[in-house]
Amino acid sequence: AVRLADDVIVRVLRPPLPTARQVRPGNIAKVHFKTILSNGTLIHDSRENDAPLEVHVCLEPCDSIPAWDLALPLMRVGQVVQLRSGPEHAFGAEGAPPLIPPAATIDFE
Repeated sequence: AVRLADDVIVRVLRPPLPTARQVRPGNIAKVHFKTILSNGTLIHDSRENDAPLEVHVCLEPCDSIPAWDLALPLMRVGQVVQLRSGPEHAFGAEGAPPLIPPAATIDFE
C-alpha cells in the first residue's frame, strides 16, 4: 500500500498488463468503481448497470473526487486498486446525504 496524502491510501488489487498505457493528465478515463463505506456498506457499483464514469485526469484538484485526482495519474489502463480516503479527499465533513454520512471514510475500488 502507498500513502498519497495524510488520509489517502492506495493498494493494488490487480496489476496492469506490462504493455498497458499510462493514464495521463488531460486524458478522460472511463472508470468502473465501487463506493463502499468503512463499515462495508456498498453505496454504488458502476458494473451493476455497466455505466463507467468518465473522469478528467488532472494533476491538481479537478472535477472528480480529490482522492481520484491523486490516484488516477499513477494508474495504468486495466489496473484495479482500492483507494481508501478520509473525508478531506472524499465527500468532506458534510458527506453526501442521505447515502454518505458526514465525515465518512470511503473505500473506492
